[in-house]
Amino acid sequence: MKTILVPTDYSKSALNAVKYAFAYAEATKSKVILFHAYDEPTADLDIVLFGGYHYGKKEAKENAEKDMKKLVSKMAKAFPSFKPTYVIQPGIASDNILEYAKQNKINKIIMGTNGEHALIKTLF
Repeated sequence: MKTILVPTDYSKSALNAVKYAFAYAEATKSKVILFHAYDEPTADLDIVLFGGYHYGKKEAKENAEKDMKKLVSKMAKAFPSFKPTYVIQPGIASDNILEYAKQNKINKIIMGTNGEHALIKTLF
């Protein structure tokens, strides 16, 4: 079975790529892995933002997990017979995507080209 890695930053372009990847995977009987790399504070200390909100490593991971679960839920409604897996990692997206693809022998990467972070420019 082929495996498709679908990096996402949850932007409109990324969502279009996710939808395309799911349709492609259904047609080719491939497995989909959704992938998100998130920024986390460099220090292990909480950062107090305006309004007294604390943002630290724990919150960064929780937010990334929450956003990914929303995406998986949305895709489950559009593709009910399809069960994607997902990976969430802290760090620089371009580095993490390439490293994960190499380590896991990914057959194909499908991603949007104009995401919020212009990730494609970094990769190419």
